[in-house]
This record gives sequence, C-alpha cells and structure tokens, in this order.
Amino acid sequence: SYVSGTTSYIYLSYYDHGLDQIKFRIGSVGGSSANDIGLGLQDLNKKTSRDTGSDDNGKIGYGSSKVFDSVDSRYVGDKGNAYKNVRVISSGNEASADVAVASLNNGTAVVAYYTGKELKIQYAPFSSINSNNASSATWTTKSVSSKGGKNVAMVADAAGSLHFAYSSNSGADLYYTYMSSLTATPVTMLVDSYDNVGSYCTIDVGRTTSTSSQWIPYITYKRDASEVA
Repeated sequence: SYVSGTTSYIYLSYYDHGLDQIKFRIGSVGGSSANDIGLGLQDLNKKTSRDTGSDDNGKIGYGSSKVFDSVDSRYVGDKGNAYKNVRVISSGNEASADVAVASLNNGTAVVAYYTGKELKIQYAPFSSINSNNASSATWTTKSVSSKGGKNVAMVADAAGSLHFAYSSNSGADLYYTYMSSLTATPVTMLVDSYDNVGSYCTIDVGRTTSTSSQWIPYITYKRDASEVA
C-alpha cells in the first residue's frame, strides 16, 4: 500500500484463472472522509455489506471477464464507468499464480511474476495509476532473473530497493535477488539447494539501525516436509 496525504492506496495483483491472466488493481481508502472508498475498491456489485452470493443472480465471482472488463455500471465499483483500475500484466503462457506486488516509497507500483522461464517485473509511477487509468498507464517491463521465479515473494525497503525470494525453474533451489533501484542491474544469489526448496516463500527486510544503508533479508520457505527460515 501507499499513503498520500489522508488517503491510503491499496495495490493488488493476482492470477485470474478463468481468463489465464495476471491482473493488477488499485483502490483507495480515506480522503475527505475516513470512510471514503474509491478507485473501484468497494464490492464490484456496489454493495457495502457482505455479499452472500445471491446478488445479481450469484454472478459475482463467477463470470470474471464480465466482472472485471465490463462497462456495465453494476460491475465497476463506485465509478459508474469502464473499469479502468484493472491492468492485465500478463496472459497466456506467461501467466501463472506466481505473482507478487509491492509499492515503492514514491508510490510506484511493482508487479513481479514468473513467465515459466524467468522472473520479470512490470512497474508504473503513482501519477500514472492514480487517475482512474491503471489499464492504460505507462508500464515498463524488466527481466529480473533467468534462474527461476516460482513461488515469488517480493518486498520494497524504505530506500526504494527491491528484494525477491523465489525457487528455480525446476523448483528445487531457493534464490534471492536484490535491485537497488528499478533501473539497477539485478544481483542474484543461491540461498539453498539442499533437497527441493523454495515453495511457500515469504520475504521481509530489516536493518540494524534506522540510519543503516544495509538491508538484511529474512526469508521463510518450505523444504520438502519441513519449514525453515
């Protein structure tokens, strides 16, 4: 998420199994009122209470192409126009459930995803995705690692650097990649290759002092039947 003034912006990236696509969504909470919900974050059938599945003949969550791509105002959150807050990041052979999202300290949205051969990112500046126009925002694609990308987890530190944990193309090894900036050359290292490791990755970072320029990655992952950190 990213906070600007009194508004919190929520970034979401996920795999749409029905359409075989990786999608990015942006929503907002706050603003003039703490209860303001914008940019399509509220329930897609414009409900403000719990959706029991009976609304709109139970189609919410069923016809995903209709829900996310329709111009019908019933499916576009609180905007009443085309659902511009959804961006298709990848589709077909380059789409899978191996996806992660992060926000840099300036609000830039970053989506990491596994293409089946390598780890890539797509990123867009905050000004480009904040104007109800994420679908046609200026997105840039960059290759991060040819070692793999399965089970990818990603985190951005306070300095605007990116940290990735993921398993190899074979799913047998755990890798870590560091990018000091979006334009920097990625630095990749092998973390663990004992048995089949790297599934269910999580990653976080910390530093020994608040002024330290060195960030320490903390990675958890699964090794066969055991969990390690």
